[in-house]
Amino acid sequence: MKIEIIKAYAGSPKYDILYSTFWKMFSQKGIHVVNSGECPDCRLVLGNRIESALQELSRDGIPCIRTVFRSDIAMNFAIDESVVDFTFIVKDLDINILCPYRQTTAEIPVPFIFDDIEEQTDTEYAYDIYVNTGEFLYSDSALFKILRTLNRFTRYKIDVCTQNENLKAIVNGNITLSDSSSDIEEHVRRSRIVIGSGYAVLYALKYHKPFVVVGERGYGGIPKDVNILSFYHGFFQGCIGGRLDGPLPENLVSEDVNNLMSSQFDFSLLRKKVSGCASDVSDRIVDCIEKIVADSRDISLPLQFNTDYTVIEGNGKYWLLNRFTRFIISRLEKNEVEIINEFLHPQCCLYDELSDEKKKVVKRFVMEKILIKRR
Repeated sequence: MKIEIIKAYAGSPKYDILYSTFWKMFSQKGIHVVNSGECPDCRLVLGNRIESALQELSRDGIPCIRTVFRSDIAMNFAIDESVVDFTFIVKDLDINILCPYRQTTAEIPVPFIFDDIEEQTDTEYAYDIYVNTGEFLYSDSALFKILRTLNRFTRYKIDVCTQNENLKAIVNGNITLSDSSSDIEEHVRRSRIVIGSGYAVLYALKYHKPFVVVGERGYGGIPKDVNILSFYHGFFQGCIGGRLDGPLPENLVSEDVNNLMSSQFDFSLLRKKVSGCASDVSDRIVDCIEKIVADSRDISLPLQFNTDYTVIEGNGKYWLLNRFTRFIISRLEKNEVEIINEFLHPQCCLYDELSDEKKKVVKRFVMEKILIKRR
């Protein structure tokens, strides 16, 4: 299978990491990533500028799959579903905003590739601690809560990721401030331990670094083998099940950091568990893409009405609405409603059994995602 990865974003480090992850994933699975201009079997579009990137591309019939982070769901809440075949929602942040296209989306943990990297044996590090709390909703909120604790670690060289240069006036001289969000991997590699969330923790696991989970959902501490996968599925955003802008007890942060600095913690089992789960996520993504490509080539497969929509009747007229937003999609003719009714039952008719006139309507319904392949 050949796939084209399209960047539909600008200046976003998290999408850059996602882009690199998909490249490695497809390479490991034997899927050829083609350049722009070549004819792929599928297009994977990363980012939130979806419609502008796909309106032209969708006309050639090649399946298009969009991938967006859940933290960006507000910018992707409304979209013309006819330009995409499926959507992966990457769960970097657990927020209660329901995507209105449930039948053509799948939520996945943040995909990540764990290369076979040996644990560092040298003791020379550029920094003792790398801090990257990576908040999405309230920038630097967790960092402000642990700032007093960091200032107490005067014997350690600390590398803090932030765009807020005003913090330089209130941190000690052993603390370096810089926006390292576009180079998290290198900063993790050059540090002895990591304090933070999200990709900073994933890279810490990749490079066998001790870490403390601190993030948008408060204090997660040092995970254990019994809860590490729960942390992974929550993208290491803080306490498991914690609330946004959760508390960060100073004494616990200080105690765990000192323990990591003075003791030999074995994180190999944690790395193994997360690596195995991330591998399963990769398999799930590739299997889903392959199924979408296979289904796109065969419209004769059993179809069903997309339950993201509903049909209502009023004053002798029929209207197609989104079930979750109650937005009016279009007005339907009576014959179109009759065709939809034929696909509401388990023993529905097949495309090949329809008349030529009905086939035209069904093709349009499939393109507009009113009818979808039966699962």
